[in-house]
Amino acid sequence: MEKALVTLAIGLPEEECRTHAIFEAYARRHGLELVILDTPRFRIRPNLLIKRRVQFHVEKFQLREILERFDRVLFLDSDIILHPGCPDLLGLVPSGRLGCVYDDLGGEAWKGREELDRRAARLGPLPEGNRRYFNTGVMVLDASHRGLFRMDRKAFVRGRWPEQTLLNYRSLQAGLPLEVLDPTYNFMPDGGNGWNLEARRREAMVVHYAGQASKAVMLRDLDKRLQDWGLA
Repeated sequence: MEKALVTLAIGLPEEECRTHAIFEAYARRHGLELVILDTPRFRIRPNLLIKRRVQFHVEKFQLREILERFDRVLFLDSDIILHPGCPDLLGLVPSGRLGCVYDDLGGEAWKGREELDRRAARLGPLPEGNRRYFNTGVMVLDASHRGLFRMDRKAFVRGRWPEQTLLNYRSLQAGLPLEVLDPTYNFMPDGGNGWNLEARRREAMVVHYAGQASKAVMLRDLDKRLQDWGLA
């Protein structure tokens, strides 16, 4: 079985790509091929007035072709640091289920619901029931998920997280089975979870430094984690 760890590095400053040394060590440990997406393929910018790297997130849709080459894929955003004791995430998720962590546990959960409502108004209503919203910075995927990443320019709607909301919308519309992982596998800044405490970040298996304000913290933590991995 062909397996890969895939990350997106388009538009990243070199210092933030230092996380890839940990990805490489983790991939080697668990028999994964490391694939770094570093070349833009799509000229789609849903939020034309935003100049930050967020515009490159649409490049995650290159995963459609990646899933033709590999049976199973672990996708990680590049602004993630792995704990040295992090288990094989592919082993935590049964084949046929999308492994993810919900991103609607804090006080700003309404934002995900608002984004889904905006997408539904454009593309059509969602089925009744579950409207949970997952973060796409950590995903466990297999070939059955290729359809999520089909490229349709008209499907991208301006908003906070255009590519993330589209993937959530499509998964809900398809009734896709999810394997919802513990938040320690995508530990993100949230006013109520203690993310700002270094001790809490040191405990988490997958720390996600989402948002520009978190990048300085990531670079400080990275030096210590590289030492923990024996890579410094």
